[in-house]
Parts: sequence; C-alpha cells; structure tokens
Amino acid sequence: MLPVMAIAFAVAGAFASNAMERDQSTQKTGYIDAPRPCSVQVKCATSGNILCTNQAGQQAYGKINPNDTTCPQELFRLVQ
Repeated sequence: MLPVMAIAFAVAGAFASNAMERDQSTQKTGYIDAPRPCSVQVKCATSGNILCTNQAGQQAYGKINPNDTTCPQELFRLVQ
C-alpha cells in the first residue's frame, strides 16, 4: 500500500510543478499608456478571460517586440 501512495504523490507533484511552469511561461509585462505610450509596467498573462488592468482599472497592453514604442497586444489578468 505504501509504494502505491508514494507513486500517487509523485505523479501529483509532477502535474503540479508542470502547471506552475506553464503559468510562468505565459507571464508577460503589460504597459499602461499613461502618461505616455507604454510607460507604466503591469504583470499580465498572454491568455485568459479577464483583461489585464492596473489598480485604477486602466487596461494594459503588451509589446510584440521588446524594442517597440507602441503596445498593441491585448493581455489578460495574471492568475497566481
């Protein structure tokens, strides 16, 4: 019985760590376009159901390339 429980815990742990890695890989920096374009950083995700906003409710957008001066990519709230 003990070996079966040990295997079950190992499998559950592997799935849990895989899910954590997947969440971190979708994390992306979003930017608020105030007072100037792409100026205020917010932690966001690349997928989800709820749009990424700051505490004031302003929507954050992502850069497609790191050197871009505009932020056209729609981002979503980071679920931790």
